[in-house]
Amino acid sequence: MNRSRLILVLLALLPLLAACDPPPRPTPNTSAEPRIAVLSPALAASLMDLGLDRFVVGRHAWDLALSPQLPVVGDTVGGGVDYENLLRTNPTHVVVQLGASPAPQRLLDLAAQYRWTLLRLEPLSWSEVLDAAGQMARSVGHEAPARLEEIRARADRILATRPQRADVGPILLLASLSPPSALGPRSVHHDLLCLLGATPAVTTGAPYQTLDAEDLRTLSPAAIVIFAPRARNAAPVQLSSAQLIELLGPSFPKDVPAIIHRRLALLDDPLALLPATTLLDTAQQLADQIDRWAPPQSP
Repeated sequence: MNRSRLILVLLALLPLLAACDPPPRPTPNTSAEPRIAVLSPALAASLMDLGLDRFVVGRHAWDLALSPQLPVVGDTVGGGVDYENLLRTNPTHVVVQLGASPAPQRLLDLAAQYRWTLLRLEPLSWSEVLDAAGQMARSVGHEAPARLEEIRARADRILATRPQRADVGPILLLASLSPPSALGPRSVHHDLLCLLGATPAVTTGAPYQTLDAEDLRTLSPAAIVIFAPRARNAAPVQLSSAQLIELLGPSFPKDVPAIIHRRLALLDDPLALLPATTLLDTAQQLADQIDRWAPPQSP
């Protein structure tokens, strides 16, 4: 092949070779407006409550609060990051909740390379929920600090202790029924119950614990609250006491005071189990229900 023909062949191949090049990586985002990728359903719910959801560009696969049209950038709390999608969103802020897992080194490297603000937040208790919301509000801004103060003021109104609530007796909080699983100390729901002035049935052990029939008899709850989040667009569920007893299942002991006195409730807000500021809606429902069970206040 002579030199002229070789040059012509190479020129013809140039478009094909260019098509094989990898897509360019995003440059560090210097936009005045934030672009938030959030890898946590709970933190996403708090972002929504802070009015920051309009800046979210990527979500967790199990997200319950944001638009389902947003791209998924992660699929597990423990660190399953979809780096390709995450890079495509070109974020300014990346908000993660990793539990006990260490931060993935690749995530740390990319955050440094593209100058992302990386927030790792691990809310479990109510104070940690507020602290996480505060860190996000201060980091992102855009009126979020003012919204946070409104949330704090609402929390002060809802989470006011009423002495008569303790008179209801020990209240068992159930996060699932098969098998019965209670929300115990260090869970945000246990915190809210105590802040309302009610008495928790579970006072020791893990934030989430499975119970058998003997455990339930020993706890002898005076009332039972079942958290069973409904689908996002589903209507609220209204069940009678008889239906709730049936929902507990045949293996649930029927000789505990909550069953005998028909003190059962189901709270089914779609976000009812997330450690997020949106849990104040469920806290209000919980307070109203306990007040219905409580004896009248003495004049």
